[in-house]
Amino acid sequence: MGLLIFGLFMLGSVVMLFLEGPRPFSFAVLLALLICLPMVLIGLIRVDRVRRELDPNEAERKRLNAAKEMSALRSQPTDPLEITPEMRGSITESTTVHLDRKKPTI
Repeated sequence: MGLLIFGLFMLGSVVMLFLEGPRPFSFAVLLALLICLPMVLIGLIRVDRVRRELDPNEAERKRLNAAKEMSALRSQPTDPLEITPEMRGSITESTTVHLDRKKPTI
């Protein structure tokens, strides 16, 4: 999609070069690069990501790495600065009790 838009911009830029001169041509080329370059790069990144996902060798490596990570036991930290406190409960738990008592009757 990005390359198609870039091609259309460049075609229009060439027409502008012959009709209006080099200054509008250069602005059109810069505008084409500013708009289309990120689109093309994002598209290439997505294609590469899909290629890696569909590659059987790469998928096998990921499964082996995941199996190695899962085999190790996790340990609890002993440093008191690393221990995060557990969430005891919501602040709003006690405020919603009164709402249940005043239900409308139909």
